[in-house]
Amino acid sequence: AYKSIDWLSDNGAILYTLSMHGLLSGDRDYILRFTDAIVKSCDWIKTHRTMKGHGGYEGILPAAVATDMGTRIQAVWSDGWNYKGLSAAVRLLKKIKHPRAAELECEAHDYRIAYLRALRDKCRTMPTWKDARGRKHTLVPTALSGDRRLETRHAFYLDTGPLFLVFAGLVEADDPLMHGVLDWFREGPQWKFYRRDTHCWQVPVL
Repeated sequence: AYKSIDWLSDNGAILYTLSMHGLLSGDRDYILRFTDAIVKSCDWIKTHRTMKGHGGYEGILPAAVATDMGTRIQAVWSDGWNYKGLSAAVRLLKKIKHPRAAELECEAHDYRIAYLRALRDKCRTMPTWKDARGRKHTLVPTALSGDRRLETRHAFYLDTGPLFLVFAGLVEADDPLMHGVLDWFREGPQWKFYRRDTHCWQVPVL
């Protein structure tokens, strides 16, 4: 009777959890038990990054469900978690001297390059906005393809949006795009309409 929505991010989040437990615990029996599943998860990412003809940016994961809204998008949340999981897996595989550690480290490196290229290309097509001092900023998207206007206006833009890329390791915290996202939440035009006594569906602010 009940079924959760399968998010594309789930593979990466589970991979991250499995890998970090191995790194933090050093439990040899645990690591032996889960190494095969960890490698298969990495291969899943590698395989789906090679998909072509899906209509979105190639070299990153194709569009799929990323939130409970059910929209199929190339979301920050999806690529962020899968890259984060892959990176943690590489650290574990290097620690145990797994024969595929170097190969998958190259995969993670290529993934980051492909994602940054796609993100910057997408941002060149995004609207701009001005803060109270007249400075112009680019509105950084929460998805690189398949997104709709509501993706940016929804609360998900705050909790699964571009700032997650810093935690994921895909974008540096001092990147101007990330500073622009912070400025959007702190002094974007939506502040003029924000009401503290209203519902959670208004455009998010910090």
